[in-house]
Amino acid sequence: MTGKEAKVGPDDERFAALALRERVVTDEQVRECSLIQGKLHAMGIVGKSLGEVLREKGYLTVGEEARIHAALLQGEASPPPATGVATGPRAQAAAAPAPTGACGPAIPGYEVLERIGQGGMGVVYRARQLSMDREVALKVLAPRLAQDPAYVERFLGEARAVARLNHENMVAGIDVGEAGGHYYFAMELVEGRTVARAIEEEGRLAPAEAARIALQVARALEHAAHHAVVHRDVKPQNIIVTPQGVAKLMDLGLARVEGEEHTSSNPGVSIGTPHYISPEQARGERQVDTRSDLYSLGASLYHMVTGRTPFEGDSAMVVMTKHMTEAPRDPRRLEPSVPAPLSRLILQCMAKAREERPASAEALAAELERLLRAAAPARGRETARTAPGAPARSPSGTALAAPPRTGSTAGLRAAAARRRGGDPLALALVLAGAVVVALAAFWHYFTGRAAGERMGTSEEDARQADEAMEGAVRYQREHPLDRAGIRQRYLSIVERYPGTRAAFSAREALAAVAGGG
Repeated sequence: MTGKEAKVGPDDERFAALALRERVVTDEQVRECSLIQGKLHAMGIVGKSLGEVLREKGYLTVGEEARIHAALLQGEASPPPATGVATGPRAQAAAAPAPTGACGPAIPGYEVLERIGQGGMGVVYRARQLSMDREVALKVLAPRLAQDPAYVERFLGEARAVARLNHENMVAGIDVGEAGGHYYFAMELVEGRTVARAIEEEGRLAPAEAARIALQVARALEHAAHHAVVHRDVKPQNIIVTPQGVAKLMDLGLARVEGEEHTSSNPGVSIGTPHYISPEQARGERQVDTRSDLYSLGASLYHMVTGRTPFEGDSAMVVMTKHMTEAPRDPRRLEPSVPAPLSRLILQCMAKAREERPASAEALAAELERLLRAAAPARGRETARTAPGAPARSPSGTALAAPPRTGSTAGLRAAAARRRGGDPLALALVLAGAVVVALAAFWHYFTGRAAGERMGTSEEDARQADEAMEGAVRYQREHPLDRAGIRQRYLSIVERYPGTRAAFSAREALAAVAGGG
């Protein structure tokens, strides 16, 4: 049956209310499918009931849809779930695999330890792989979906997509199989927090941190593209960062292998998450490529640096329409600390026409790498390329990040005292001289007495120079004995931002440092 032939249900609002009351769907799922209905109607594809859309998205089984429709037609509430009293929405009960033990299903070769997450198709457990004596994440397809070949195919499709990939910035697949009616997929267990949680806890991320995360995700997408895999659901919730700063892209449940057809894909139906969905995905196009993932990564990066999603709306349909028709605001209008080059790159990734976005994930990674290198002082620009997967080196004294703390002032004082034989008078003179130089730098920085300052420079150069000067002065105040490091920072400002007020102040600070011996 085509979309135009589908019959409208007896009452979508009553259907949604009853489905929510029975806790077989969540509010978010109802909102998402309602917006799909509106989008289909706007495209001239009318007549699909809310129940049909929920079923096609994988949120309802055929049996659940029929049961709710029957209850509505009879004017009665549908019977309670047969598995007992639910303790939450479908995410907590209806989709949960029926446990065969205290913690979860019995899967040969694995000891299920605890339940750690819930997805649209099943539950994720922490488990121990007995043969390797290691902990893994074990994703188990909900038994009610395991009866539907389309959902089994989609579940196994995720496993096949992951199996194609082996990259340090992607969660690795380990095993897939079926046991006792349970389809399972074992993956690398990653300790850390998602970018979504980081934004929630911190409000927004520092531009350098966000750029380093995006760089690693771009490398993961580059690897996926080389294996013809399109992720189709890049978002902060699907990026996890380890305590060591390694970002990993996860959840390939919506991934598509270019050139392959999947029975779970329905033409004209949007696939993705509204706040980060690309225009072509919002239109329901099936033939999307890596540039769609780059759009979603750009939208995620926008959220990281501003603390807000690119578009807001009263419904998912409104948000998706804005992705298709409106240009996002410049991130700097929401958060002035975002460097202009990074802001421009974000907007380029979010271009409506995919031809105007970076040509590939490799090109985006190279540009992010260039921005991070350019933001670092001269020493940083000479360092080798950060190894893929490893946390990028923190650029110091720049518009993208605060300068690193290379050592405590107390430790430097102690080292200097040892070098000078513990002469307290000499140490006091050095510290006094450093304080005088720092005060002089501050004075010249804020007064800008040089004639012709900022001549021939752009507003952006002047802003970046000011920020670099702030970092250099702060570093000198915190590390007064690191004369080489202090000189390097001031010299970098003079060389990179000639003609600015900051460069003039840096020259005088350099002279003062040199005069101090």
